[in-house]
Amino acid sequence: MRSMIKRISRAMCLSVIVLLLASCGGGGGGGSDDGGFTGSGKINVTMTPSTTLLPVNSFGAPPQIGGPFTSTFTVRVEKADGSLLGGAEISVDLIAPEGSGALVYLDGDSEHQDDDGNELLFRRLVFEDTSGIATGHFVAGATPGTVTLQASSADPNTGEVDSARIEITVGSGASTGQPALIGFQSVATPLYITGQGQVDVKLFDVQVLDDAGIPVPNSTANNVRLELLPGRPNGGERLTAVGINGDTQEGTIVNTRTLNGVAQATLQTGSLPGTVTIAAIADREDNDVDNGIQNAVTDITTFPISSGQIVSLSFTGPYPGAVAARQNTLDLGVDDFINAANGVYTRLITVVATDEFGNPPPPGQPVTLRLVDSPTSGYPDESRGVFNIGGDDGNPEEGGFTFATETSSLAAANVGCQLYFGAIPPEFNGSVATSRREFRPDQEGSRIITGLSGSQLLSVNTAFNVTADTGFDVPYVVGCAPHFGNVENNPGGVNLLTDDSGIVSTVFNYPINQLGRHFCMAAEANGGKAGALMCHWYLGIATGATLNLIPADDTDFSVLIGQEDPVVKKVTLQLLDGGVPPSPLPAETIAVQIDITDPDKTDRINAELEVAVAEKKLELAEEAVSEAGVTEEQCTNGDVDENGDPIPGDPPDDSSECQVLLELIAARDEAAAALREAEAALAEAEIRDDAYEPQACVVPVGSTTCDDAVSVLRTDGSGIAMGNLLVIDLPPNGLVEFFFSTVGPEVLADTITVTANPTAGDD
Repeated sequence: MRSMIKRISRAMCLSVIVLLLASCGGGGGGGSDDGGFTGSGKINVTMTPSTTLLPVNSFGAPPQIGGPFTSTFTVRVEKADGSLLGGAEISVDLIAPEGSGALVYLDGDSEHQDDDGNELLFRRLVFEDTSGIATGHFVAGATPGTVTLQASSADPNTGEVDSARIEITVGSGASTGQPALIGFQSVATPLYITGQGQVDVKLFDVQVLDDAGIPVPNSTANNVRLELLPGRPNGGERLTAVGINGDTQEGTIVNTRTLNGVAQATLQTGSLPGTVTIAAIADREDNDVDNGIQNAVTDITTFPISSGQIVSLSFTGPYPGAVAARQNTLDLGVDDFINAANGVYTRLITVVATDEFGNPPPPGQPVTLRLVDSPTSGYPDESRGVFNIGGDDGNPEEGGFTFATETSSLAAANVGCQLYFGAIPPEFNGSVATSRREFRPDQEGSRIITGLSGSQLLSVNTAFNVTADTGFDVPYVVGCAPHFGNVENNPGGVNLLTDDSGIVSTVFNYPINQLGRHFCMAAEANGGKAGALMCHWYLGIATGATLNLIPADDTDFSVLIGQEDPVVKKVTLQLLDGGVPPSPLPAETIAVQIDITDPDKTDRINAELEVAVAEKKLELAEEAVSEAGVTEEQCTNGDVDENGDPIPGDPPDDSSECQVLLELIAARDEAAAALREAEAALAEAEIRDDAYEPQACVVPVGSTTCDDAVSVLRTDGSGIAMGNLLVIDLPPNGLVEFFFSTVGPEVLADTITVTANPTAGDD
């Protein structure tokens, strides 16, 4: 609808141009005598282009600021004193010829673009409430010519209009009639090998222009040669075109002619996929290729020919996006929902299939989706679950049906279980990936187990891809029924058919009580040759997630002052997602942080700092006294003889040096007194601090020693995490705070704080 309104608005603009031009007149600024504004001269309109010469835009390049086919113009509306007229409305009109170009805004406003974000082309631009300056753009078209742009604005006092004009030339204007430019034009649609019932013929145009960008004249001979170049698939591809005499030419080289500068031909695919390169050649010498080519004008293009088979699969959409980000929760999408009655999450999942050129395969291609989440161990109390059958030492038989392991065991697998191999993170199968066991993208997907031989060899239903054999280097897990989750309520997987875009979409389901559990989902196509894996854990809702203390008011407890046996406080937390109703989040980690407030310890540290400062001050004061140049005896008893004894009757020295020395001595004595005072305060602080040695930790329920301290708690199947809080030897003015918070950044739950307070107990 928005695009239709734009087209209507543009049509209305065109319909009023003539009336506007009649009122605007032409020529330059206000007060001119050339048909422009001739009133009081209160405003003056000027217009300046970045360039007045543009090449012909033969192939319809889009407008671009500073681009070769775009001229940017600036319009100024000034008052009589030369200052800008703020608030002025400015319009710019494009005057014929048709086809030589159009006006564009290029301002990023969606109202000036179509629904695909392409710039709309106008014959009139209007700039409202400007600062007195407006900037617009002209983009050249495919027809040479000289266009006129006219900018207009109304005098706010008189209502009269002033205008200015510029001319822009599109093309050099020097038409030779001889080929100077040749180029391919075609619709970008997939092309397939012949015999599949899909599109196997590509129609394309070849445009030939002269130096002025004008189509070359219609020739009396064939003037375009088309050639299939070497390196093509050689499956029988051929060109078809109509020659000058009306005869149909077929082969790897054909000659044809242009009509109004355009020649048409078709490419017929063969039986092999690959890329076809075609050369188009014209002769600048005489616009004739039948008599040989003397001065070639050439262009080359390529067309991929698809086998029509799926060679690549990829998961896409919100859930795979959350997987890539390693998120712990994900809000419901448009097609997601929670069935509160049976406690099941339903999530949309989409897989995109492509051929070898990245194009969609023919519609109706089958894609299989499977999901496994058991047998695993460790979920939910210890981890998200580790598959019991798995390792990183798998070895698919390239092109064959067997799968072997080097050291890990397949003994617990059964016929009918599913083998998943490829991008399996180490935490899923309990393995430790080594440098030699890196994921091989040429072997990824799943297979159904059809047979077992011993504990390290099995067979599957579909052959593995044919690739170089690099040994036991493929990570894998094995999933066996029963499973908790499924695709489309089918525990065995589903078969879907691609649409025109190569997409299959469906839903997968998992119970609320399995949130946080590891799973792997596989997509397969083309007989197992194309595969993709998505391994993660079942996600709950992020928005509104809460971490709750049970009971809610159990936020503090008392500890006897100085009690040396651990005071044990059991704490219970529950983590819920943001669903309606909320669901527990199992297998999530709750981080533990502890803050011990011990004023006596703080006082001791501060006292130690005061002593260190006092010692340094005294050291500096003593150095200053020793370097004064006169001695304390000289300044207090007078001069001394060679034995150091005072000379009788010699008065004390009262020189300025002695005055300085006496001041330094006083400062030294003051520093010494401060040190003694600081040392006394430290001794008192040490006595108080040594009286208590507070400790605190969080341990598993059942433990009463900090030797078992943990830094995280893990939620169980009910989203509950429990632990014992231990506090030892708390001083009378001390405090311990335990902080519990979610680890996943998208689980926006508030932090829980539990506080241990000292108490003297009963007297």
